[in-house]
Parts: sequence; structure tokens; C-alpha cells
Amino acid sequence: MAEFMVQLEFFTQGGWKPVVRYDNAHDFAHRDIISPSGDEVEKRLLKLGSLEEVLEFAEQDLGERAEWYIERFLAMARRAS
Repeated sequence: MAEFMVQLEFFTQGGWKPVVRYDNAHDFAHRDIISPSGDEVEKRLLKLGSLEEVLEFAEQDLGERAEWYIERFLAMARRAS
């Protein structure tokens, strides 16, 4: 099986931090929401057909909602401090 990963990262004082990651680790395609501490706070299974469909969905989602994901990430950081 071909493996993939598409990840949105945000640059903070501590360097680049992952915010959202799409991949097919564990033998299924899914989206991980990642906290500022690096913990996965949500894992959502993607019920799409082909690898091409999953990659297209991931790129479209991150392209359209990058600001929303970053705001969510920053809100988690504010709550943690």
C-alpha cells in the first residue's frame, strides 16, 4: 500500500508545530487534529475511495480552512497557558 502524509504546520516561537495531519498510518486514511503540546486530540476516519480522492480532499480542506485550523490551534494554546 502506498503511504502518504499531508500536514499543516504553524511557525511559533518554538519553531514549526504540526496543526493538522492527513495520513494513512495504521492502514486507514484519517485526519489528526494536533494540540500545541503535540498530542493528537482528534482522529477522524476518512471514508473516501482511492488514494487520489483522499489526497485531493486533504489538500482542498487544508487550503480552504487553514486559518480556521490555526485559530483553533492558537485557542488550545491560550487555554493551556
